Amino acid sequence: NASAEWYFQPQAILSAEVFYKDISNYILTQTQPEAYFNQSQNRVTTYQISRPFNAGSAEVKGVAVAYQQNFAYGFGLLANYTYADGEGASGAPLPYNSKHQVNVSPFYENGPFSARVTYTWRSKYFTGVDRGDDMFVRASENLDATVGYAVNQNISVSVAGQNLLDSEYYGYANT
Repeated sequence: NASAEWYFQPQAILSAEVFYKDISNYILTQTQPEAYFNQSQNRVTTYQISRPFNAGSAEVKGVAVAYQQNFAYGFGLLANYTYADGEGASGAPLPYNSKHQVNVSPFYENGPFSARVTYTWRSKYFTGVDRGDDMFVRASENLDATVGYAVNQNISVSVAGQNLLDSEYYGYANT
């Protein structure tokens, strides 16, 4: 990893990182038929069994940039972007690795009041192999929000809303 950070004012940063990760052995879950003796039927029966297996070596290379700054009157912004290109030695996709991820989070913190909205977007990603099919999750976006009030130094009250865009988790096999 190599990174550079610029603190251009108090409570503010602009950073960038390039990275390369050499993974010696990652794990996938695979479902396949296995034959076992069934005592209640007094014969060998085939079952679909899911179990982890060593999938081999892999590498991930990419870049990440981040920005955070407090503005006037308690307003501020956090934002980051990550590009991660990862694949196994055989060219297989890495589980749960999205090539692109974006987070943007404007906030307000002044006195006892606080508020934050966080938008997240993630490109499609591979989750594993199920009965010989490659399983993926479609690109998704999410919006969460929190509003809070500090009653005193020890007590605060907050209200949070998650998945305000009513985004759906959509998994699929192959294509």
